[in-house]
Amino acid sequence: MIERLQSLKAELSVAQIFRYEDALVEIEPAIRSAVLQALSEGLIRGQSRLGISQAQRVRELAPDVVEEMIRRSKYVNVIQTTEDQIAKAIAQVDSGLDNQTMIERITEQVRQTFEGIQANRIPTIVATTVNSAFETGQMRAFRISGVNQKQWLSQRDGRVRESHDLVDGQQVAINQNFDVMGVPLDFPGDPAGPPEEIINCRCTMIPVV
Repeated sequence: MIERLQSLKAELSVAQIFRYEDALVEIEPAIRSAVLQALSEGLIRGQSRLGISQAQRVRELAPDVVEEMIRRSKYVNVIQTTEDQIAKAIAQVDSGLDNQTMIERITEQVRQTFEGIQANRIPTIVATTVNSAFETGQMRAFRISGVNQKQWLSQRDGRVRESHDLVDGQQVAINQNFDVMGVPLDFPGDPAGPPEEIINCRCTMIPVV
């Protein structure tokens, strides 16, 4: 009996009890709104740093830029961490329970885990996405204006992570990645980077002119 239940538990997958898309529907409006605002602000800031007058500024980015930013923020900030958390919730349930009790316990574990994600992860997701979108807007402004180089700029305070403190001031070609202790990042908060290098990042970049 125990072996059969252990087998049942082993066959359970996150996908069977937790639908990513359903969960993302709940947070997408907040992410979309944050992305739209941050992209716009980044585009304006980037052009302002280059001394471009308001009359000459590009006002909007192509819709595909917005959609790509939202898509990438989902996969980097939700799926990579949520899957592990839900899998751990399943693992915490005792395999020696009967079938119905096991399902009830797993359901409760998943519910508690997701409530924790809603309370703690979503604000982090939005904050990280905002910074990433802002820097994406800046990058577009730099490229539109023909900037050849960019420079990493940290907040230079006690809260900066060590890797970002070390990359502070690094200058690279506009189409080249920054080298963040061996991790290539196009800009601070680059969604292509690993979570440990982009979550809650407060760094920015400036044009080298």
